[in-house]
Amino acid sequence: MSIPSLESVKERLAEARQNRSSRNKFPKALWDDIFFLAKSHSVGIVSKKLNLTPTFLRRKMKESLTQGKLTFQEVKLPPPVIEKVTIKISCPRLDIQIEGPIACIEPLMPILGGK
Repeated sequence: MSIPSLESVKERLAEARQNRSSRNKFPKALWDDIFFLAKSHSVGIVSKKLNLTPTFLRRKMKESLTQGKLTFQEVKLPPPVIEKVTIKISCPRLDIQIEGPIACIEPLMPILGGK
């Protein structure tokens, strides 16, 4: 994408104003270039050069920011299924039983001879 000059945008805006089909609504690409210029220069300079009122230009810029905004919607999921694990260790003097989710096994892996 090339960076638009103030003069080129002024010419394109004049053409759009002459064109009956775009008289009430300028092309999005033209507005995008106007917004770019207003951000890189100032709303006052751009509106004066392009013969737009600063209030109108600010309102259009604000509208462009709110268009296409993401909206968030809460999604309810069923509760997760937690697999239960039971580990039984028996020795002549000791009987141990550990119960819990699979995640509880990871800290025990070095003791049990796993990786």
